[in-house]
Formats: sequence, C-alpha cells, structure tokens
Amino acid sequence: GASHSEEHYDTSSPPHATPPAMAHVLRPNAAFLVTAVVLALVAGATATSGCYDTTTHKCDCAVTEAACQGTWSAQCKCVAVASSKVNMTQPWCTPTEDQSSRFACRPFPASYTAVSGATLEMVINTGHDVKLMADKAAYDACTMTSATNLNTMVAKGTENFKYHFNKPGTYYMSTSKDGACKSGQKITVITTGAETKDVNEFSSARIFAPAWHSNPGVDDDFTAFGKGVFHTKAYDDELHTTCEHDGCLDRKVSRGSCYFAGEDFHMGHAVFCDVSEVECCGYIGCKTNRGKFENGTSHGYYYYAPGYVSRGTCCHCMASCDRSKENATAMSAGVCSYRDVTSKVNNCQREPNKDSLLSTTIGFLQCAVTSDLTVADMTVRETSATRAASQAASSAAGVRSPLAFSAMAALGAVMTTSSSFPSRTTVLMAGILGLAVSSPWNY
Repeated sequence: GASHSEEHYDTSSPPHATPPAMAHVLRPNAAFLVTAVVLALVAGATATSGCYDTTTHKCDCAVTEAACQGTWSAQCKCVAVASSKVNMTQPWCTPTEDQSSRFACRPFPASYTAVSGATLEMVINTGHDVKLMADKAAYDACTMTSATNLNTMVAKGTENFKYHFNKPGTYYMSTSKDGACKSGQKITVITTGAETKDVNEFSSARIFAPAWHSNPGVDDDFTAFGKGVFHTKAYDDELHTTCEHDGCLDRKVSRGSCYFAGEDFHMGHAVFCDVSEVECCGYIGCKTNRGKFENGTSHGYYYYAPGYVSRGTCCHCMASCDRSKENATAMSAGVCSYRDVTSKVNNCQREPNKDSLLSTTIGFLQCAVTSDLTVADMTVRETSATRAASQAASSAAGVRSPLAFSAMAALGAVMTTSSSFPSRTTVLMAGILGLAVSSPWNY
C-alpha cells in the first residue's frame, strides 16, 4: 500500500465547523426527510425466496440458494430492505496476520449482501487495483487470466472507487497485487432483486486535500495553511529543479516539517521540510493538538519541530538536524535519508513535473547522506527572495558598467601616450578588461 512512515494516522476528516465560502448548504424540511426515508424503505422492501428447513419448518433468509441445505422456496417470503450502499466498512487492503499492528488489515467477511441498485464504495491505495473475477473457480484459485479490470493499479496517491450493482447476481472481486489475493484480499458480493439497468457501472476519482484550508473565510479561526501554502511555495522556490552538485540542501536552517495524513497524490503521506507551524496546520499550538483544528475537528496535518527524529531513527530533514541523535543502523540501508536533500550522485533528483505519478516528487523523494557529511558540505539552494536580490544586483551592475568602461578607456589612452606603458599587449589587455566589466552578460 502507500508508504505510511509517520507517527499519526488520524485520517478521518470531518468538515470544519465553517463550510467553504462558496459552499451552498441545502436544508430540506425535517418532516419531508422523515417521509422520504420511510417511503424509501417501504419501496425497497421486496419479498424474496428463502431456504426452508423441512425438519424445523423454518425459513432461513440469510443463506443463498446455492448454500441452502433444505428447500429453496418463494413461500418463505423473506424481506430484503434495499440499501444504497454495500456495507463494506474497511479499506481495500491485504489482511495481515498481526492484528495488533497499527497497519493491521482485518480479514474480509465471507460475503456481502445487497439488493440491485446498491453501490460498493472503497478507497484504493497505492499498489492496489480492483479485478472482477471470471467465476468462483477463478476466485478460489486467485486466477487473474480472464479477470476484468475495474480499476487500474494506483501508482501514487489514493482513488475513490465505486461499483453500482444494477443487475442481481454473485460478484467476485480481488486484486492483482502480488500475493494479496491468496492472502485474503478478495470479496464476494451477492445482490438480489429486480434489475435496475441492463449493465453495471463503475467509476473512480483521485482524492485531493481540501483546497479551502488555504482560503479561510472571515469567520474561520485559522490562518491559510496546507497544500495551497507550503506545497505551492516549494514549487515557487524551484526546489524541483536539478541539483548540479554532489549534495544540495533546500535550506541551511529548517523551520520544521509537515506531514499530511490524508489522501492526495501530490502530498498525501509525504513530508515537506522548512514548513512553519502555521503554514502546516493553521495556528500556533497545533503541534500539541495533533492533526486538528482548534475546535477539535480533524484536518490531517501534523507539524514536527526542527530536528525531529522519526521513531528514534533519522531526522525528517537534514537542515537543523543533530545527527548525533540519529540511529542510522536501524535503517535498512544503514544510512539516513532526508526529504530536503538532492544530489547528482546516483542521480537522486526530484521529478520536475509536480503532477507526476512517480514517487520522486518533492516530499516523497529521500536522498541518502553518509554520517561523515554535515550541512557545511552541502550546497544550499537559493530562496526565491535571495534569487530576486541576486538578479536585482546583477541588473544594477549592468547599469553601472558604462562608467567602468569609460574609466578603462581613459586608462587605455594614458597607456598609449605614456612611456611607462610601452607594451601594446598591455593596451590590449586594458581594452579587454574594460569590455568585460561593461558587459551586461557578465554574471
């Protein structure tokens, strides 16, 4: 699945108390809502067959016709109440043996039941896809040969997948991720009732971080923060450009790091360096109110102070890191890697396209730095402010250059008339020097 390398995973994101400025909230009459719900339940209640036990003379409405050990009979008059969703309450993940792990995935039930018209909705993480298996035999054997692809393998980020069961039947689904099907990542969905359409429908859409966090309204109790602030700033500062040195460091000193526990292929489960507390989560003090607004509702952003060592191993960022507190031996490669470092060594470079599905964009890429190197050994990238000042100084030098040229020309004239400067080579050198100083391209 996605790389979840950080401490907190409160990924639930209920809406903030104040909706976005452009949101329009419909508030229908409460009596109308109650009436609509009752009518929907009545309309969705249909009499179906059940399994009749000739010994106990009772009907079992919970089993399928194939599993019925008695007589499948319409006289049972089982009632199936329509539901708008298949009751799948866990993520699309590979079941794990260790259920105590914070990354534990529960085993899936033997089957889900619903009526025609119901929708299965699930979040698909990096490294997973969804396959509709050809039949039960293929499902049992985890054979993907004749499977229908419903959602392609997610290369980066997370997608919201929906499947509408318009036709009654038994559906078998799994994933082609290596070993996942045999480990139990597969489900059976049994739908009954009348056909609602002649084809089933499915769709998927990328999940992004809420944009309104960076555009607070007048009544909101936070400053602009999140993706539209520090993610945008990183690209404005051109941190995605190629490093031409053995080691490039984004900033000499870091203001802290920010981790987003939500889903967004630009920055979900990534760590950004040199981010202030306010830029990360909207207000001073959020580093103790983890992943939440001041009122307690979740937003999924977590701020870490400069020099933070992740789980007793390595710092998020090399800038402001006390490397004597790190434990590089705990890392699989025996060396620490950082999110604010790039290098031409081994071509550890960031992907320049921020919309790339590669895991080498800002916040995702980590470059290794051996323990003998310090910040002093790195080439620090310019900030946008430094770059602007440098360009302004260069322009100013270009304006002053005619004066320098005039001075050198005068010196050349003196050289040609003075016995103290008899060499024509010296005169030529003076002219070249004057041209070099006057040239606006000399930067």
